[in-house]
Amino acid sequence: MKKYTVAIVDDEIDSQITLRSFLEEYCPSVELIGTYSGVNDCINGLKLAVPDILLLDISLSDGTGFDILRKTTDPDTKVIMITAHGHYAVEAFKYKVDDYLLKPVNPKDLQNSITDLTDLIDKQRNQIPYHNTLHSALKKLGIPSKDKLHITTLKDIVRCEADSNYTLVFLKDESRIIVPKTIKIFEETLGDNGFIRVHQSHLINQEHINTILLKKSCIELKNGDRIPISRKYKSTVVSKFKLKLI
Repeated sequence: MKKYTVAIVDDEIDSQITLRSFLEEYCPSVELIGTYSGVNDCINGLKLAVPDILLLDISLSDGTGFDILRKTTDPDTKVIMITAHGHYAVEAFKYKVDDYLLKPVNPKDLQNSITDLTDLIDKQRNQIPYHNTLHSALKKLGIPSKDKLHITTLKDIVRCEADSNYTLVFLKDESRIIVPKTIKIFEETLGDNGFIRVHQSHLINQEHINTILLKKSCIELKNGDRIPISRKYKSTVVSKFKLKLI
């Protein structure tokens, strides 16, 4: 059986033991090559051995998992954030982590995530063309609402709409999530991954665009919604879609 290497970063011994046991029982294709309890410990360890997959906690003894992502990590290393804090999800996906799991971890969720990532690693190693962006089916966004964390793929997000310091996220199934984050945070997270800002209050998924009505200064989505294009963003829309005005 082909083996993939994994490292754990968590400052709680019980969590380290739990993840190790889950890997041994549910993920036979992986080999644990390192267990680290803090930022400096991990950075020094990664200089010696770079894992295929990093299981990364956010709150660590001497900083955060984000400090590790800012200072190091091989671009080929896949990152699964594992944390008790759902409200960091949007920031986590700005770093293009590959998955986000909440503690207490469900071993089946961990198994599924690792299986998805090892499949992706194989495709990349075999140089099979693969669109490796947040739009891929493997890439998800953790969207925190008041009392839960919603995990969704980007293709299921139709649009985001600003509502003061909140953002309304409209999904393909016609549901919506009220998120205590500004639309600017969503633009920073999704702007390079198929989403386009067309108005101070609107960010839309290009996959859901049906018609661009420049004369009416709006975009019609596949679900029938019409989203206004403001004068400020009209040139962005024109250049993004390589439109010629006549």
